Amino acid sequence: MRLAELGASVVVVGRDLGRLHEVQNQLSVLSDDQRHELVVADLANGSASGLTEKLDSPVDVVIHSAGVNTKSPLKFISSEKLDSVFGINTFAPMLLMQSLVKKKMINKGGSVVFVSSIASDYATLSNGIYAASKGAIDSFVRIAALELASQGIRVNAVSPGLVDSRMQDAYLLEEAVAEFSKQIPLGRMGKVEDVAESVVFLASESAAWVTGINLVVDGGTTLR
Repeated sequence: MRLAELGASVVVVGRDLGRLHEVQNQLSVLSDDQRHELVVADLANGSASGLTEKLDSPVDVVIHSAGVNTKSPLKFISSEKLDSVFGINTFAPMLLMQSLVKKKMINKGGSVVFVSSIASDYATLSNGIYAASKGAIDSFVRIAALELASQGIRVNAVSPGLVDSRMQDAYLLEEAVAEFSKQIPLGRMGKVEDVAESVVFLASESAAWVTGINLVVDGGTTLR
């Protein structure tokens, strides 16, 4: 949304048609929605190559923000849970990047931003699968940044802490959120807008000499 507000033409990709239509309605309020595209695709099913073929032209910015979590203590981890979380959080964005680069669908001088998580470096109970899936992305970002630097393509990540979002609502009780928020040095949980502004910064020319980093946006959570 923030990129659209700043004048970008946006291609929104997702597997939930209802949520895509929600985004379309919001975009239409911000600007002429004819400049924007909606693409229904489930990248967890290996459709990255097909998605790339639907693009009319190379893009300047790629933002990987899809993610799922399955809270699971170590003794209850299963191959099914691993496949589910890694399929969406890790394999899908990596394969999409492979397809975009191979087909030259990211313009030289472009920017790629992955939404990771402080979970990759900040241990919490029952969060091993999710943390590992984001840790893999953090490593991938650094390698991709190095490989694509010669093309002027920058690759970075943003790692949010606790954010008021649908994912948080799905697996944290209201009481747990309130208690955790008290422990955040800046005194509140994050907003989606906090993360969006960080993504916009890394995607923009303001970060023209920034690549391969992981920008932590957590209100100071990881200081403790």
